[in-house]
Amino acid sequence: MTFPRPCLYALLAACLLLPGCVANQYAIKINAVTNGDIQTGIGDVYYIMAVKGQEDDLVFLELKRNLESALPEAGLKVTRSLPHATAVLFAGYKSRTVARQTTVSEPVYGVTRVETRGTGEYINTLTGKTGRTSVSTPTYGVTGYKNTQKEVAQNKIVLLLAADSLKTKKKMWETIVTYTGDSFDNRKMLGVMVTGAKEYLAQTTPGDTWLEVSESDDGILSIKEKQ
Repeated sequence: MTFPRPCLYALLAACLLLPGCVANQYAIKINAVTNGDIQTGIGDVYYIMAVKGQEDDLVFLELKRNLESALPEAGLKVTRSLPHATAVLFAGYKSRTVARQTTVSEPVYGVTRVETRGTGEYINTLTGKTGRTSVSTPTYGVTGYKNTQKEVAQNKIVLLLAADSLKTKKKMWETIVTYTGDSFDNRKMLGVMVTGAKEYLAQTTPGDTWLEVSESDDGILSIKEKQ
């Protein structure tokens, strides 16, 4: 079904005014593994600790607050007192700019039409015949499109969550969350990544699991696995 252009503009305007319209979409990769014990993490109380070098990182401190909210939602207990913990969750992140090759369609400009307008008459003195004078005015615009290879900069963030038992001194589980995309707002994207990962904490995924995260214009996130 094809909508006239004014109708499309009206639909877009309505979407911008109504809550719940999709404003952004992100692709997130989850890779999670446990030590093989299906009861891992159940009943433990976690103390969240930064990886070395990020203890005073302001972005990490916000990440820690996001994790303190996300873990209980995943059924895991959290404490802010290390003596009361039975497990430590080490959390850290890295981000860097990466290049991606992409194909973009670019317009080709040229003459789209020529308008010819008569300006008067003249008499050929040799033949005695009457002729007409005219002026041609070209109009320029898009005459077509061509595909061009371009290199675009993207932000790659890797979030590592690794849980160790204080009782057995062994590794319990590890979850790696990766985002590569156009957003360079690490604070925001780490929050999105934690939200996407919370269902996979203390779980094992069958290799890489891709999530599609949709953000509405009012900030609400919806998450689904890519098939």
